[in-house]
Amino acid sequence: MASLLGIIIIIIGYLKEKTSNSQAAKVLALRIIVLTVVMVVLNSTIPLINYFKPTPSPPATKKEVEQLFKKYMGEKPNNPTAEEVKSEIEKELQAAFEKKAKIALQLYKKGNSAYKNNQFVEAISYFKSALKIIKIPSFYLSQGNSYLVISDFRSALKDYQTALSLYQQNNNRQGEGNALGSLGNVYDSLGQYGKAIEYYTKALAIFREIDDRQDEGNALGNLGNAYNSLGQYGKAIEYINQALAIAREIGARQGEGNALSNLGNAYNSLGQYGKAIEYYTKALAIFREIGDRQGEGNSLSNLGNVYNSLGQHDKAIEYVNQALLVFEEIKSPNTKTVHKTLDQLKGRQHRRQ
Repeated sequence: MASLLGIIIIIIGYLKEKTSNSQAAKVLALRIIVLTVVMVVLNSTIPLINYFKPTPSPPATKKEVEQLFKKYMGEKPNNPTAEEVKSEIEKELQAAFEKKAKIALQLYKKGNSAYKNNQFVEAISYFKSALKIIKIPSFYLSQGNSYLVISDFRSALKDYQTALSLYQQNNNRQGEGNALGSLGNVYDSLGQYGKAIEYYTKALAIFREIDDRQDEGNALGNLGNAYNSLGQYGKAIEYINQALAIAREIGARQGEGNALSNLGNAYNSLGQYGKAIEYYTKALAIFREIGDRQGEGNSLSNLGNVYNSLGQHDKAIEYVNQALLVFEEIKSPNTKTVHKTLDQLKGRQHRRQ
């Protein structure tokens, strides 16, 4: 470094003597000074950088690598086993499923509550939302029930058929019987009583197979109603009496009320109005006892119709008017029909006066 500076000083002195009055000499001298400073700085910095630069380690030998692997990793890679991974996946899927299932169940509960309150369109909306999350047969069956009540028979039929297929795939005999009975209800509503009887008979066989006495009684009652609609009143009464016996045997007050009401229908069709009134009155008492407002309204309406057939128009109007009040209170789909019946009865009474 000292020798370098000495040479530069000599060169500058020489140039100064030769060209002391030259402007170019001054510029050249300045450039030499700047170059000297740069060289001095570089010579000082490079050793400093080298001082802090880490000394490269020699590459590890194969033996050293093996020793390090055994020290930190063991004899084999410590990756999770396939069983451990499977367990983690199942837990994640289970957690995701449980979250979805909880939402679907809440939607179903809201739909079922709306259904019980005769808010059938709202119920369908909730059931549809639940089905978007999980497609299970119970959701289809419940949605089908709502469609049936609002007389959308095509949609009801589709939902019941889907439910039936899923129950059969799952080997769920109880659900299969329920779906078959529901399909029978659709065909009964459509006036296709032969087809209704076919489905009710299949449902009855399943309920007897699994020893479900309550649903066995319901299937017998449905068969009785279908035969009543066909005008086969003797067969209708036979089936309904079997349903009544089962309901009383197992203490099913709802089923007993339904059977008594159905017997009233059969005797009404036969023109045996006294017997019809007897059974309708017994059914009315049970429906009031258990708080079945729909059943209560139906019984009151049925009694009004019988008294109208007997020519006792004032009594007919009294019962039909009570039925209307019940149906309006619970927002029943029967409200319009009963209202129309009451208007007709009052119109006839007015003309007679």
